[in-house]
Amino acid sequence: MPLRKNLTRVISILAGMVLALIVIIFPIGYFLNSSRYFAGSLETAVDGMANSMTQLIIENPELWQYEQLRIEALLQAPSQRDYQEERRVVNLKNELLAEVSDRPAVPVMVRSAKLYDAGVVVGRVEISRSLRPLVMRSGQIGLFMLPLGIIAFLVLHTLPIRAMARAEQALRQSEEKYRDLFENANDAIFIVDADLCYREVNNKGIELLGYSKQELLTMRIPDLIPPEQLSRSAGEFNKLLDSGSYEKFTGHVIRKDRSILNVEVSSSAIIENGSVVGSRDIMRDITERLKMEDELLKSQKLESLGILAGGIAHDFNNLLTGILGNISIALLHVDRQDKAYVRLAEAEKASLRAKNLAQQLLTFSVGGEPIKKTVLINNLISESALFSLRGAPVKCTFSIPDDLLPVEVDEGQINQVINNLVINAVQASPAGGTIHITAKNVFPDRTSELSLNSGQYVRIDVQDSGMGILKEHLTRIFDPFFSTKQHGSGLGLATAYSIVKKHGGLITVESELAAGATFHVYLPVSDKELSVTSIEDGQLLHGKGNILVMDDEEIIRDVAGEMLKEMGYDVEVACDGMQAIEAFTLARKSGMPFGVVILDITVPGGLGGQQTLERLIEIDPHVRAIVSSGYSHDPIMSDYRKYGFKGVAAKPYRIKELGDTIAAVMQNV
Repeated sequence: MPLRKNLTRVISILAGMVLALIVIIFPIGYFLNSSRYFAGSLETAVDGMANSMTQLIIENPELWQYEQLRIEALLQAPSQRDYQEERRVVNLKNELLAEVSDRPAVPVMVRSAKLYDAGVVVGRVEISRSLRPLVMRSGQIGLFMLPLGIIAFLVLHTLPIRAMARAEQALRQSEEKYRDLFENANDAIFIVDADLCYREVNNKGIELLGYSKQELLTMRIPDLIPPEQLSRSAGEFNKLLDSGSYEKFTGHVIRKDRSILNVEVSSSAIIENGSVVGSRDIMRDITERLKMEDELLKSQKLESLGILAGGIAHDFNNLLTGILGNISIALLHVDRQDKAYVRLAEAEKASLRAKNLAQQLLTFSVGGEPIKKTVLINNLISESALFSLRGAPVKCTFSIPDDLLPVEVDEGQINQVINNLVINAVQASPAGGTIHITAKNVFPDRTSELSLNSGQYVRIDVQDSGMGILKEHLTRIFDPFFSTKQHGSGLGLATAYSIVKKHGGLITVESELAAGATFHVYLPVSDKELSVTSIEDGQLLHGKGNILVMDDEEIIRDVAGEMLKEMGYDVEVACDGMQAIEAFTLARKSGMPFGVVILDITVPGGLGGQQTLERLIEIDPHVRAIVSSGYSHDPIMSDYRKYGFKGVAAKPYRIKELGDTIAAVMQNV
């Protein structure tokens, strides 16, 4: 405001000077310039009249003073212009000899010339001419220039002041806009002086750090930086002094509640007179971004592991199918009291453990998609947990409501998740203790930090009372092969993580050292109808009819054929899709069509199961096909009906599992 008042005063003075110049100086200038011409004209008239009087004196030097008539005649001689003037002739004694007067109005200009007789002054001639016309014209010019002066005054006074007012308003609006942007920015913005003291902070900065504005303006940058980060922050400030800015700085700040915040800071120098006098710092909370990056890194690690798992899973499961299948056949022919039965049963258990290990690897692979159905998992949770706790010095409590909503899951994989979490809890409690397992329906708040899509979820909590997890290990516990235990592969939690992710859910952990850990599993609620689960009676189902088995592995063809023969079926085998199509066509022509066709998905260098089924459907639209595979990059195993199959037999399988699947397909279940 003082600056504006001073500028207004200066503008007013300058505009007034211009007005005075136009209204006063111009008329005065005109008057002075015209006066010089006026005086010259008057002097010329006086000199002319003096010359005429000199001739008269020369003609009658003794008596010229008495020739009044001739003197008056000379005085009455006309002038070049019609001036109001008085003409007089006086002698040496200043006595009036003759006079002609037009009564000139004041002011007047007087000029005189001496009269000589033989070089001796004998009198003088005077002319007094009125200056009023000149004064009047000067006044008229002044009046004429007055509007012009007023206009000039208004232009020079009003326009600059208005322009200044507009500029001031624009500046004020700009400042208000800047202030609005500053205060309502999504990032925290700080103005800092050369001593690293905060001079200004916006609303986001106050919200982010938890301090009031008054508190922050009494603080310095080092007050908010963890001690271990001070040297690195000082180095960044030196960069700012040297180059005027620095690249984005990622680090930590301490909030008022003493919690640590992950932030990214970018800064630009405030320069005055060539020196850095402070900086403008923009701070962004990157906690959520780091979580997403961590999730992405986990996914990338799991993807890399999936490539490795996929490379061995197919062959491993084919071999395991041969082993497990032959054992299950042998068990049918050995008396339960025989020692060989016990050994075979133990071998079968070992094979099933190998199957579970293979399933853990397949969980990470692209082909390890869950085979889902909509179920209630109340009993699954408790049964899986109790099975895992057999022989452990840990007890378990459950809090599972009856109104738990249905979820669409692969029961085997979710069983594996519960199993792995409970085993992890047992291993974390070597001295014994209690595991609390709860489940409930939840609707996560959209503003929460959970990386979940909107919707309702079933949340399963597994809480132990063990030693807890170190803070630096929390971000790595779901990494494949990471483990802090002496025993274990480090795949348990990674497997659980991958399974839950493939179900569209999320698994998180909370823990404090010496205070146990709690794992939260979120599974999306399904609005589909509940799947019907058949009750098995434990007996091997027999049947009749022709069955075609297509698989590229001889051991699979042999063991599957023997299994089917044990169940009473006639069997024909094919090593690829073309052989299967030929056999299928010949069987139809012979009047002995195949009741069921078992097709392997992957046949290296040959026609696979999906392509084979497409050709078979062209031959017989009612063909009943079962898809069989230990690994596939295709989602056929999890959604087999979409591709025309009637059932699925996941390798490795035992004779009873294969028999149940065939019986279900035969009955169109």
